[in-house]
Order: sequence, then structure tokens, then C-alpha cells
Amino acid sequence: MTNRDEILDLLKALKSDLSARYKVRSIGVFGSFARREARTDSDVDILVDFKDGADLFDLIELSQYLEEKIGRHVDLATPRALRPEIRDGIYRDVVYA
Repeated sequence: MTNRDEILDLLKALKSDLSARYKVRSIGVFGSFARREARTDSDVDILVDFKDGADLFDLIELSQYLEEKIGRHVDLATPRALRPEIRDGIYRDVVYA
């Protein structure tokens, strides 16, 4: 996948599956792909909010699954894990599926 729209289309198509399999409440792209500044070596930054009951295994398995589907390295972040000094920038960038 080479651009924001392709990734968002994929995430939208997978949304119900991601919710059922990995307890995903919401998911979106931020960073260089969201800003349409990605290079050929850019990873995909994804902000994911999980439903109650999700655990570390859900996060790890989701990351692996998305890397396989997208064909690029994926960095997952959760709202709770965002450092205060970068939180506002991520929330400005994020485009939800």
C-alpha cells in the first residue's frame, strides 16, 4: 500500500473483522501517511483504541495482521500510551477509518 487512501480503504473494509477479532473500537492513520508525506521507506503509524477486555496479545496480533495486509512496517499507538508532548500533534494528524 502506497498512500493514505488505500490504507484507509483497507481499514474500513476490515473494520468489523478488527472489532470482532482484536477488540478494536476505532482505528486511524496518523503521521506521514495521514499528511500525505510518506516516502517509500515510511512505516505506517496507526492510532487504535481498544474495547474493554483487550490485552497485549490483541495489540501484538493486530500489529502483525496489519503489517501482513498493508505490506509495510506498522507502528501502533493507543490513546493512553501517547506522551503529552506529542498527543496534540497526533490528534491533529489522525484520519479515522
